[in-house]
This record gives sequence, structure tokens and C-alpha cells, in this order.
Amino acid sequence: MFIQKLYEFITWLKNQGQARYFPPEEVIDALNRAVLDKYKTDWRFYEQKNELTDTLGVFMRFPTLTKQGDYFVLPEDYRHTINHEAINPTDSEKTFKLLEKTTGEWVDVKLSKLLPADYEVGYFRRYKVDSEWRVDVLPSDVEQIIYYYLKEPVQAVYAYDIVNGRPEYKEQGSVDVEMPTFVHNDLIVQTLKYLGIVLGDGDLMSFEQVQVKQPT
Repeated sequence: MFIQKLYEFITWLKNQGQARYFPPEEVIDALNRAVLDKYKTDWRFYEQKNELTDTLGVFMRFPTLTKQGDYFVLPEDYRHTINHEAINPTDSEKTFKLLEKTTGEWVDVKLSKLLPADYEVGYFRRYKVDSEWRVDVLPSDVEQIIYYYLKEPVQAVYAYDIVNGRPEYKEQGSVDVEMPTFVHNDLIVQTLKYLGIVLGDGDLMSFEQVQVKQPT
């Protein structure tokens, strides 16, 4: 796991006199902050360019949701909306677009005779009740939607036992980062910044060497 390699790399830096001792919890907290930084940076890029980076693509989900009473409930890991379609109630093989409206616009849309919702273009609004995200859809007879969204990044966890006074990594109970390997170096640099460690020349190459030494 990346978290195991990262912690061993920081231990290597300590042995080289370039860092102090950091407990696993402190390292992983810094890593989770670095992951969130990268996630937010790529989301801002999407908002500006309407282009989804390969990094954010890892977090894309597109479940088919079924109406619960009068509304749809978004998954608990929902973070950002990307796209949305409704399944035609009269032909389940067909879908149609849903345009988002604010809560303030919603009543006008429901009563509109000029631009009524139909099976070509419909409307939806998102709103939050306590911790639950809900979605209303027009036409009101829509029972299923396909909701394209970005999930929350998981929180990395470094599980370990104390053996001879030192933390010994355990795969069971550990949770790795979800970001692809091509951004791992960026995560290393940002994690170390949060820990107050400045990398020296060649240290990232040393990380690659630490990885090579790990058992497969």
C-alpha cells in the first residue's frame, strides 16, 4: 500500500537525519490533507475548463437511483454533481437530460407553461435535509434517474501494532488512498510540507528505492 511505503520513506528520512519521529497518525493526517488539496485543485480546474482530470475520474460514480416517496436520495459519499439523466417512464431504454434549478426557481419551473418539463428535457433541484442530500425531479412521474457524481475521497488509515516499541504496519484495518500512482509524488511532497519536512535533492528518487525494496 502507498501509505505503508510513505511511512517507511519518512522513517528512512529520519534515519538520514532529515526528519524527526512522526507517529503514523500524524503522517496519515497530513496525507489526508494533501489528498484533499489535490482533489480541490482538480475540482477547480473542472469548474473552469469543464474537463475532468484523470485524477478526479477515479472518483466518478453513476448509479441508477430509484425515487423514495417524492424525492431521490443521493449516496452518502456524494460530493460534487457532474451530470444527470432521467429514465423515461414510458420507455426504460431511453433517457433524457435534466437541467438543474435552484430552490428559488423551482416553483416557477413547476408552474411553467412556456417551458414545461417533458420526456425530452426535465428539471431537478438539489437540497439538503440534515446530512442527507435529496433531489426533486420534473416530470413528477419519473421514478429513476442516473446521477453522475464525484464521491468523497476515503480517509486513509494506517493500522499497526506496537512491536518492540515501534509501530508495525498491519494490512488488515488499513485503508489506502484512492488517487492514481502518477500523483503519488505530488502527495508525498505536500504531505511532507504539512509535516514541516523539506525534501533534499534526490529524496524522491530515494522514495522509489524504498518502494523497490518492499516485498511483493
